Amino acid sequence: MAQATFETSVGSSVLLTLEMSRDEENAARRRTSTLARHVAGSTHMLRPGAVAGGLLSDMRSFIFGTVDETMAHVGDRIAEVFVAHGIKFVFCLSGGHISPILVGASNAGIRVIDTRHEVNAVFAADAVGRITGKPSVAAVTAGPGVTNTVTAVKNAAMAQSPLVLLGGAAPLGFKGAGALQDIDQRSFIEPIVKTCYTVTTVRDIVPTLREAFCEAVSGVPGPVFVELPLDLLFPYLFIASEAGLYKTVPRSELSDGDVRKVVVPVEDPLRDVPKSREAYLASLKPSDTVFLRPDNPNYITQAYFRYRYADARRIVDVSPLPVHIPLSSAKDVQFAAGCLRKAQRPVLLLGSQCTLQPGLAMELQAAVQRMGIPTFLGGMARGLLGRDHPCFIRQNRGHALKNSDLVILAGTVVDFRLQYGKALPKGTASIIAISRDPEHLELNTGFFAALSGRGWKPTLASEGDACDFVLRLEKVVGDSVAGKVSQWTEKLKASETSTEAHNRKRGEQVAIGRGARAGTQLINPLSLVHCLDDVLPDNACLVADGGDFVGTASYVVRPRGPLKWLDPGSFGTLGVGGGFALGAKLACPDDEVWLLWGDGASGYSIAEFDTFARHGVPVIALVGNDACWGQIERDQKVWFGSDVSCTLEYTHYETIAEGYGGIGLSVTSPTDDVTGTLLKAQQLARERGKPVLINVLVGRSDFRDGSISV
Repeated sequence: MAQATFETSVGSSVLLTLEMSRDEENAARRRTSTLARHVAGSTHMLRPGAVAGGLLSDMRSFIFGTVDETMAHVGDRIAEVFVAHGIKFVFCLSGGHISPILVGASNAGIRVIDTRHEVNAVFAADAVGRITGKPSVAAVTAGPGVTNTVTAVKNAAMAQSPLVLLGGAAPLGFKGAGALQDIDQRSFIEPIVKTCYTVTTVRDIVPTLREAFCEAVSGVPGPVFVELPLDLLFPYLFIASEAGLYKTVPRSELSDGDVRKVVVPVEDPLRDVPKSREAYLASLKPSDTVFLRPDNPNYITQAYFRYRYADARRIVDVSPLPVHIPLSSAKDVQFAAGCLRKAQRPVLLLGSQCTLQPGLAMELQAAVQRMGIPTFLGGMARGLLGRDHPCFIRQNRGHALKNSDLVILAGTVVDFRLQYGKALPKGTASIIAISRDPEHLELNTGFFAALSGRGWKPTLASEGDACDFVLRLEKVVGDSVAGKVSQWTEKLKASETSTEAHNRKRGEQVAIGRGARAGTQLINPLSLVHCLDDVLPDNACLVADGGDFVGTASYVVRPRGPLKWLDPGSFGTLGVGGGFALGAKLACPDDEVWLLWGDGASGYSIAEFDTFARHGVPVIALVGNDACWGQIERDQKVWFGSDVSCTLEYTHYETIAEGYGGIGLSVTSPTDDVTGTLLKAQQLARERGKPVLINVLVGRSDFRDGSISV
């Protein structure tokens, strides 16, 4: 809190109490100190109820800056920041607290994409951020609007995805007073975002947004939250009149005595020449609202509003701030090169961090091929090497790791996906870990060591960008190691070929339904995903949202290129599908976007078919419908002898999609033409520009028995 007291000529005083940050308070003290010297040398008298207008005006403008009496809102200034930062979409769900943001963005030519749930707005922004490598924007209303985003925000944080979430908030003057949707939003959002800002003056909005965009993508990328109170977004005259600083009357009821009190709003203080009062009044219709200055203004309230709105329209820099990307040292790269030259059985694991600079994807692909190291891909790096890269190994990773003598973890986290380190080789094998996040470099190094002596430890832990590290490593070693490791690579390739042939054969096995279709033969999920892989074009982008069905697809379907596979990441979040598919198709309109949905997962966001239809986003959703939460049911039934809470029905999801304005197709029997239906969906989406959902009834297979990871 900051207080400033102004003495009057008769001994009374005016006490201003304002809620300020430390920086704001220090700045106010400096201005107040200079003002005191100004007052001391002045002949003006300050009298209660009739303060000398000249000096009071000086005080206001000197302490609080210039306030423009305008009905212009701040949305256009926010949009200027968006445009400068290359923002093409704002994902949202309509809300009164954020209307100026959405209107401003739309007026600036930015597409405002309104979803059916706030969580999907953030998922969509997350997808755009991952694909472009630049922060995307979601905007949600106060209170429930912000709470609805929590899962998606945490998912983006764990996936290290850059996005900026703008959250509306109750007016500053009514915080804690029972305002609509007023809660302490920072208390639950701050722990899960990279940085959290609350803007308290209009003049700070643009600088704060510039910081937010920079912070979201610098270092370890992640979500940033900016809280924007309603009273800072809406027009000054509107908010100030609600607080009683101005009286409002229709033009038709304006008396001659009130004409001198009329405020002439400045629509654009930076560009417009103010109208005369007479010209302004002549331009109004009888029903138009006129703002009148009060005879006896409340100077405390006036000072408060001037502090909040001062310099709102001043010209400020909106351009992006410099971004910081941590890079590993040359010494670390040389050390890794030495290890690679000595290795006979190296393995390279490329993780999601290798995609944080999408523009380098093709260079990375070429570098891996030149070095000739057998490479496994995980997370967002799936597809990084295309579908037929000679160094890309898809199957039997565990066997390869156990038999390797060098493992390079490039942006790969040693978590449950690597059995907390148990999957890594022991003994004399070298392990090199590269990550922007220092906490990931030695994650779980002691997890199993105390229990079994089988913990893992990196030979080198290098903090820096994983993609940059691999590119520099290739500059040092070139193709010097490719020849000596070729037999190792061929051995892993032969093992992969055998496994994939076996998997295709397993797809021919009979798969039986359950529940209402118990004993009925249905499509084998392995057969279905093989059919899908056969028809996918080179520009296909795959969104994965589900458990058992998506897990099956991940073993078979080959992503066609870099950033053509999107899954939730290490948080394992169900429900990303609708939002991810929306963001992916908008970011890459020429891609054929396929949403691979488990039937359970589809329930989270199938309402976004309405969003797809309204905004002309023709994604294709493939539902593997086994009437079950299959991934959980597999082990729960074995361990506990019950499928409680795991069973669903063979719901007509295609009918739901049609109800939302999409096109629905179904495959209900192994005798149906699966490939023909997939091709038909592609044609319909392409020619009619509508979203398509294919509901395929799949039976149970034993392909993923025992696959649950925790």
